[in-house]
Amino acid sequence: MNLKEEKSQVENFNLVILLSKDPERAWNALRIVLGLLLEGEKVKIFLTGEGVEVPDIEHPKFNVKELLKKILDRGGEFFT
Repeated sequence: MNLKEEKSQVENFNLVILLSKDPERAWNALRIVLGLLLEGEKVKIFLTGEGVEVPDIEHPKFNVKELLKKILDRGGEFFT
């Protein structure tokens, strides 16, 4: 395989690393992810540390669960 062929097989995507379970911080990070997806970008989200608790966040002002669903519906990928 030459360099040109190898380059054509590289996957391009945006990586977001979410470290916090703070509702406002998680919500803002996920809004950015959703915006990228709506622009046609590929996004992978890595949940680490307290970030693995993001799916459990319940907050009256920052509806994280709704954003998570929208992100998944648009092809966002989550990893832990």
